[in-house]
Amino acid sequence: MAGSEQIQAARRQFEEIWSKGTLDVVEEIMSDDFVRHGPDLEGGQISGLEGFKGLVTLFRTGLPDMEVPVDEMHEIGDRVIVRWRVVGTNPGLSVGL
Repeated sequence: MAGSEQIQAARRQFEEIWSKGTLDVVEEIMSDDFVRHGPDLEGGQISGLEGFKGLVTLFRTGLPDMEVPVDEMHEIGDRVIVRWRVVGTNPGLSVGL
């Protein structure tokens, strides 16, 4: 992906996958060899598209009305930098919260 395609893919990740839970989009915009290095509370290292879908499902179970608004997005070379936040209601104990 080049140029604005990267911005569009990043925006879709936040708007469609995280905020709406549309997991079909994962295959359209993410690489099969995806790896996420996160805290143990969030499953630690997550690999592959199914692992990413599981992470999204975990968060959306804990925050069923979750929205992830993008506050800023910038493209620098081949990277996209995003400032975002999570808004939602936790109905009970989930994801260690």
